[in-house]
Amino acid sequence: MAEKQILENFKELMLEPEQKEIKVTDLFKAWIKQCEKDIDVDGLAICHEDGGYYASTECEMRFEELDRPSWSCLQRAVITFENDHDKKLNIQIQVSKYVNDYGKEDPYTISISSDIKISSLRRLSDFEVLLLRLERAGTAIVIDEEWDSSYIEPETEPEATFV
Repeated sequence: MAEKQILENFKELMLEPEQKEIKVTDLFKAWIKQCEKDIDVDGLAICHEDGGYYASTECEMRFEELDRPSWSCLQRAVITFENDHDKKLNIQIQVSKYVNDYGKEDPYTISISSDIKISSLRRLSDFEVLLLRLERAGTAIVIDEEWDSSYIEPETEPEATFV
């Protein structure tokens, strides 16, 4: 089973992304989709309407440019996706772009600085595979919003209990 997951993730990593650019809000939506599958539902309220489901939990996205030294042509920034309920799902994505002396700027691209080992492919989520594909392809990250919020609606359904 682990070998199958490694092969599937490797195959996904080798595919070229269809788009040459992606909006940061679309990345946020992809992260939320992953969180809806992976969120730890312990401690979440159960709503008993329509058969029962776990309550949504709020999440947010922030984009923050870091200070750039006057001598550097590299502008760095951080995109943060987080929620208060399940902190292990929170992620910071490093992005950077080149700015020349004349004010011309390249688009932001993902700058993940970790080396992926074959054995670690087994544990990568679909979202992490997406980030690695976007980095490998040099996909432009369009900053269409600097802050956004939404809700994670867990896919897991509560088990029925009869009192």
